[in-house]
Amino acid sequence: METPQLLDISAEITTFFGIFFAIFSSLMNIFNLKKIEKKKKNDMVLFYSRFIFDAFYGITVTIFLSLMIAANFNNLETINHFTLLSGLLVWNVGISQAVVALMISIERNMAIFTPIFYRNHRSLVTNSVILCLIFGYAIFQYSFIYYFCNFELTFPRNCLTIGCSINACSSRFWTKSKLVIFVLTFSFAALLSSKLLWKVFKKDNKDFNKANLLALIDAAIIFLFDFLSIVFFNFTDRVETFSIHNIGPFATSLKQVGCTIEALLVYRTITKKNYIVKIFKKCNVITNKQPTS
Repeated sequence: METPQLLDISAEITTFFGIFFAIFSSLMNIFNLKKIEKKKKNDMVLFYSRFIFDAFYGITVTIFLSLMIAANFNNLETINHFTLLSGLLVWNVGISQAVVALMISIERNMAIFTPIFYRNHRSLVTNSVILCLIFGYAIFQYSFIYYFCNFELTFPRNCLTIGCSINACSSRFWTKSKLVIFVLTFSFAALLSSKLLWKVFKKDNKDFNKANLLALIDAAIIFLFDFLSIVFFNFTDRVETFSIHNIGPFATSLKQVGCTIEALLVYRTITKKNYIVKIFKKCNVITNKQPTS
């Protein structure tokens, strides 16, 4: 008897696209790591950690989506279990990614709004402490859903995502906590961009450095490819058209598109020396130039 496929042809195409972009984004982030390692400064160390998470996230997504394809064509219980476990790893690395992005947004705002305080006290909070906070948040999440949601990972047949292997309470908590992180990140990014634009209008471009540009890129990608997709799928999770059988792991694949775009923008930013600052300075020179009679 032929094993019924869990994914439609359109879902398979979505999954293969996700694998392609996951591999590409991983390679780009590894390349960016090599680039930034040669000229790593204090304000870029958190970004270095972020690129490590991004590269690792792409690798875990590649494994997860590949196992999903394997489970689709050969619905063995062992493959099904590995698919769900890899999906859980993807979710955890994704949460860590989001927390690192939030930390970067907070740090950049402190550097812009309270520069003296930042310079005098930033060294008191080492990057090791920040990374411990990130891992501590992951432990807190599991503790919360274990005690308050009776968390238990199950392996139902024909289930390829974490959503159908955990209870509703755990799923709601994870989704809402991620939304809160995204909203905070984007809010801090909005503050940062407003301050930077104000400085540009006042012809003060000294803060338009690579670290701040990378923070804005990070926040924009999170808003477009993470926040909006979560909101969209929260409203359409019960619509059959948008089920995983029909469209596959669309949100995961879409996030990989975002990661790829971000990696390319990051590469352009860290390899173009003061590109944006030069543009703004040129604009200011033209603006200030007196007309000749």
